[in-house]
Amino acid sequence: MRRGTWYHVFYITNNCKRYQFMNFKIGIVGLGNMGESFSACLNKAFILKAYDISPEVREKKGKDLNIVGSLKELHQQSDVIMLSLPGSPQVERVVEDLLKMGVSGKTIIDLSTSYPISNQKLSEKVTEAGGRFLDAPVSGNKETAARGEVITMVGGEKGVFEELLPVFNHISSKVNYVGGPGQGNTMKIAIVYLSVMNTILSAELIPFMEKMGMDTSLYRDMVGGSGGNSKNFMNYSKRMIEHDFHRAYKIDLANKDLGYMQQLFADVGVEGILVDAGAAFLKRAVKEGLGNSDIAEMVRIKRNEYELED
Repeated sequence: MRRGTWYHVFYITNNCKRYQFMNFKIGIVGLGNMGESFSACLNKAFILKAYDISPEVREKKGKDLNIVGSLKELHQQSDVIMLSLPGSPQVERVVEDLLKMGVSGKTIIDLSTSYPISNQKLSEKVTEAGGRFLDAPVSGNKETAARGEVITMVGGEKGVFEELLPVFNHISSKVNYVGGPGQGNTMKIAIVYLSVMNTILSAELIPFMEKMGMDTSLYRDMVGGSGGNSKNFMNYSKRMIEHDFHRAYKIDLANKDLGYMQQLFADVGVEGILVDAGAAFLKRAVKEGLGNSDIAEMVRIKRNEYELED
């Protein structure tokens, strides 16, 4: 990527602030919910090319984005290549393909929630081939991504992070450099672990309190004023009580993310006290056909077990 001064022109839009950065040619791979939203935001500021492996997705998104027909074409037209993919298997395949094409002078940024040790290995390969690699997972959803308001945690070489900070600032309300290669996703999956386990506890306790004849809304209010309160509990307990299961974070993804935490504990050689129980509960939800449902719908498992009426 060409180094040097970046210039901007400032505009106001309904969503992202709009800048024009003259030195960044960005390609984004993966146009799912998050990738599409990142693209919409970045397209207001940069020379952007986008690619998805699905021809149907490319055709659908081609009305709003500058879509290219192949990864090779995106590679040829981009200095910075951002990946927004389901997980490490997909990230590894794309990066291996990019390595075959040549990454000298290019920067690869993995925005996905990926396995940290995989990110470390990919960073080594890309660096050895003359490129740069950052893992930069985000906390947020497709709406916050489209507004440029995700929270981004970045791992990799600090100088590369600082050079690309204008890009991260454009998609984020908060950006943190957290350490070396793989540390961005170490931070992310540790946050996800805490959040998912909290949600599992809610999915266990809300039906249990109902089974015990308690007012679940009163229980929620009492927790809200206690030391056991959390933003996660107040959000998901309300949705579970009201049976609001609009899809924001699929159980399949939670199962994948908690699996990364489980694997990381094992690979580092330490015991995860609760992770196995949490992973088993998520696998049970997937087995019972809830994989494509929002994580709040895990509450159905205990509701069915207790034979509670909807």
